[in-house]
Amino acid sequence: DDRQDFDFMGPSRPFRSALGRAARAAKACGSRDRVRQAMEQLRGKERMQLGDRDGQIRPTGALSPFGGLGECADPDCPAHRLAWPQVRARFRDFVVSCVRNAVRGSDDGGVWWGPEGLRYTSLGSGQLLFDLEILERLRYVGVRIAQIDLVDSGYEGCPPSVDLRRALREFADWQRAAAQLCRHESAEIRVFSSLGDYFQVCCGSSDACDLILHADAAWPGADEECEQLALRALVPGGLLARLSNSCQDPAAPRDTGPPELTVAGTVEGGECSGHSLAPLRAAAWVLTEDQEAGSERVLVPVEGDDLLESCQQAIADTKNSSSPSYDLDLARALASANRVSRAEARARGFEAPGAKAPEKEGVLRKCWQEPEAAVSSEAADFQFPRLQQPPPEYFEQRKAARTRVPGRGKVLASPSETDAAQSEVASEKEQASLDVAAAPGVSSGLSRWKVMCSPHVAVRAKPKATGKLVGQLYTGEEILCENEDHLPWLRILEVPGRQLPSEAWVLSDVHLTEATDIGIGILLKRTCNR
Repeated sequence: DDRQDFDFMGPSRPFRSALGRAARAAKACGSRDRVRQAMEQLRGKERMQLGDRDGQIRPTGALSPFGGLGECADPDCPAHRLAWPQVRARFRDFVVSCVRNAVRGSDDGGVWWGPEGLRYTSLGSGQLLFDLEILERLRYVGVRIAQIDLVDSGYEGCPPSVDLRRALREFADWQRAAAQLCRHESAEIRVFSSLGDYFQVCCGSSDACDLILHADAAWPGADEECEQLALRALVPGGLLARLSNSCQDPAAPRDTGPPELTVAGTVEGGECSGHSLAPLRAAAWVLTEDQEAGSERVLVPVEGDDLLESCQQAIADTKNSSSPSYDLDLARALASANRVSRAEARARGFEAPGAKAPEKEGVLRKCWQEPEAAVSSEAADFQFPRLQQPPPEYFEQRKAARTRVPGRGKVLASPSETDAAQSEVASEKEQASLDVAAAPGVSSGLSRWKVMCSPHVAVRAKPKATGKLVGQLYTGEEILCENEDHLPWLRILEVPGRQLPSEAWVLSDVHLTEATDIGIGILLKRTCNR
C-alpha cells in the first residue's frame, strides 16, 4: 500500500501523508513483549531512558522503536527534559487531564470531539517525541485518534533531512502499531511544511481540529498566527495548549483589532543557534461561540487549573533554582561539539543529521540572511477584524516578511548584528575547513558510501555477522570508510553528526558473502573516493 509510507521525494505541498507500518515497529522492538514495554514507557508506567544525542533529547537503547525521535536539547531552554523534567511533565499531564475529564463527563456532554475520534494538530512538532508521549497517553484514557496533523517548516524539501525522515517514519509506524494493539482504526498522519498550507486545507472544511498543541517552537509572530489558526481550525469546545517562548503575557488583555504583520527585526529574544531566549510560558484556551454576538468565535483562557498552574510554577522554579537535574555544562559542551561536527560535515559535502533541507534554489539560507523579497507596506495592511477569517494570503505574507531560523526562529534587528553573525559563521566555516584539511588520512585512502537498504543496516564491532551490534545506519546516510582490505566489510571512520565506537564495521554487499540466499542485494553504494 503506497499510503503506508511518506513520499519524501515527492512535493511537500500542500502535505505528505502516511499510515505507517506496524510490522516495522514490531521488528525494531524485536518481540511483542518489547512492544508492550515501549508502550508502558510512553504511558508513564515504566521509566524511559533518555540521553542527549545529535543535539536532541532521545530515547536510548539499541532496540527502541522510536530511537530516532527527539525534542529540544538546548541547555538554556527551561523545557530541557533532562535538566528540568517537571516542566514538560506537568504540561503534558495538564493536556491529558483536559481530555480525561471530558471522557469521564461524557454522559453530561463533556466530549467535544466526534464519534470517529479526536483530531490532533501539533505546531512546530520537530522530531515528535513529546507528541508521541501525549498521543499514547490519550489512547490510554480511552480516546480514539482519528487524524494527526504535523506542522513544521523543517518538513519542507525533497527530501527533508535524514533525521526528520527517520523521526516521521518511526512516528507513523508506532501510531499504526499502537492503534492495532488498542483495536482502533489507524489514523492518517498528514505533514505540512507551513501554516499557510494547513490553513488552506483544514480551515472551513470537515477536517476541523479538536486539539492544537504548540510546544517549544518559536518564530516571529507565532502567538498571533497560532491564535488566528485556532479561531478557524478548532471545533467549539476545542483546546489550544501552548508551552513555548513568548514575549506576550497570556494574562494580558487580547487585542481584538486587525493583527499586525511581524516583519524582520521586530522579534525580541533569540540567539545564533536558533532557539528563542524569550520567557517560556504555559497557557491554554478553549474555543467557544458567543451566542449573544451572533455565534462569534472566541478563545477563552483556561484559568484556575491546578496542573496548568503547577506547570507555570515549575517554569518559575527554573529561574530560581541553581541545581538542575542534569549537568548543563556538559550539555553546552555537547551542543558545541555538535555544531562543530555539522560544520565539518558541511565542509566535506555531507548531509549532517539535523540539517535543514536546502531551499528550492539549492542554497541553505543562514539565520542572518534577509528574505529575497521584502513585503510591501500595502501587503501588510490586513483590513479584517481579528476574530474573523483572515484572507488566504495572510500566512504566506507573514512568512515572507520575516527571517526564519531553521527549527526555532530568530530575527537579527540591526545591520551590525547581521555583519557580526556573518563574520562568526564565516570564521567557523574557515576553522572547520582547516580542521578537516589537517585531519590525518582525509586526503587519501578513504571512500564515501551511501546507505541504500531500507530501513537500516547493522553496524557491528567486528567484520563478521556474529559481531556485537553497536549501532544502525539509515537509508540515505553517507559514511566515510577506511581502506577496503576486508571487503565486503567496511570499517567506518566517521558518520557526520554521530558518534560510533572506534571499531565499527558495516556490510556493503550480501552478494559477496556466503548468505546469497537472503536476497537483500546491495546495502551500501560507493559515491566517491577522497
